[in-house]
Amino acid sequence: MAAIQAKGDEGFEVAMVTIAGKEYGIRAVTRKEWRILMAERNTKLEAAGDDMKLTVEIQEDEIENLVGKCLVFPAIDVGKMLAGAVDTLSNEILALSGFAGADFEATRL
Repeated sequence: MAAIQAKGDEGFEVAMVTIAGKEYGIRAVTRKEWRILMAERNTKLEAAGDDMKLTVEIQEDEIENLVGKCLVFPAIDVGKMLAGAVDTLSNEILALSGFAGADFEATRL
């Protein structure tokens, strides 16, 4: 696929994940991207204070932002995906990015 080739040309490896019969191509999040996502989240959480409802929304936005950034294909609005697919892809992206520990190995193309 062209999307995989384009990300490969940028230096990213693309992993395939199948969820409920649908294939997704994902890439790892870079350290710079991660720091930006965390800074944005922390700013919002600080502003939310003790508002737990807003805190949960900010955490969900964080997951959607990560998936939106690292989903190579299909080209789809994260808000239109299956709810569980977004969470699963977020976990897979984090694992692919090294958050799962040294012994974990994601499936690579």
